[in-house]
Amino acid sequence: KPVFFNNNETGNGATVINTTFDLTNAPNAMVGLGGGVNNRYYTRFADAMSAAKEGDTVTLFADYKAGKNDYERFIISKNVIFDGNGHTVSLNTDSYALRFDSTAEVRNLNIVQTGAGAAMQVNAGATATVRDSSVKCTVTTPYGTVIVNGKLILESGAKVISEGAATNGTESVGFRMHSPNAELIVNDGAEITTVGNTFKANAATPTTITINGGKITTARWMWESNVAGHTLTIKGGTFVSKHATDALICLYGTRTPTVNLLGGTFTAKKIIDTNDAITAIGGTITLNGKVIFRGPTPEEFKNTEASIYMPS
Repeated sequence: KPVFFNNNETGNGATVINTTFDLTNAPNAMVGLGGGVNNRYYTRFADAMSAAKEGDTVTLFADYKAGKNDYERFIISKNVIFDGNGHTVSLNTDSYALRFDSTAEVRNLNIVQTGAGAAMQVNAGATATVRDSSVKCTVTTPYGTVIVNGKLILESGAKVISEGAATNGTESVGFRMHSPNAELIVNDGAEITTVGNTFKANAATPTTITINGGKITTARWMWESNVAGHTLTIKGGTFVSKHATDALICLYGTRTPTVNLLGGTFTAKKIIDTNDAITAIGGTITLNGKVIFRGPTPEEFKNTEASIYMPS
C-alpha cells in the first residue's frame, strides 16, 4: 500500500527526515510513490512536478505501473531533471508513459511499454535530453517507440529498443517524426535497436535527424523518405542492418530528400537504395554537392561490378 496517503491529493506531501522504508515485502507500494522533490514525497508525479521549481530534480522512488489517465503517467511541464533512480515505469496501454511538454532532462529511468502505444512523446516546443536510460516497446505499435514532435537528444547511455514482431516496416518503428520541425540528435554512447524502420517520417515536413555517434541496429530500413523536406545527416557512429535485401537508407529520388553522409561505419547488404530512382535523378546520387554514386556505362559494366565514388 502507499506509504503516504491523504484524501485530498492536491499537492500535500509528507516530509521525511532520517527515515528508511523497507518495501521488500510490499510489492504494491509502487502505486503510491509517484515522485519526490526536495526531500518531500508525493503520491502522484503531477504533485511533485507542481511543487518543483525550474532546475530542480524530481526523483522516482520505486518501480511504477503507469495507466492511461494523465495522473497515472509522467508529464514533464517544467525544465527539471527527472531522475528515475534506476527504477522501471511499465505500462500496457495505447498511450505513452512519459511526455515532455517542456525542455527537460531524463536520466536513470527505464520505460517498458507492452501495449500498442508509444513509450515516450516529445511535444512541439520541448527539448528532451535522455541519458543513461532505456525506452522499450515489446509489441508492434503503429506509433513508434518514441513520438517526436519537438527536439530529442539521445546522450550516452540512452537506449531505445523496438522489438515488436512485425516485419513489414510499417510497425515496430523506433522513432516517428510526427510534426513539422521535429528534430532528433543521436550522440556518442547512445544505442538504438529496432525490428521495423528505425526512423519513420510522416508527410509533415521539414524534419531533421543528425547522428553524431552511437550504434544503430535495424532489421528494416534505418531511414525511409518519400517526400521532400526530410534531412538525414550522419557524421559518425556504427550502423548495422540485419535485413537480407533492404538498405539502411531508402531514397525516392524524384522527391528530393536530403542526405549528408559524412562518416560512420556501415555493415549492410546495401547502404543506400534509391528505389528505382537512379534514372529519375539522372543516373547519379549527389550528397553535399559531390557525386557519390554514378551508374556504370555499358563499357564499365563488367562482371556485375559497378563504380562507386565516395568523398574522401
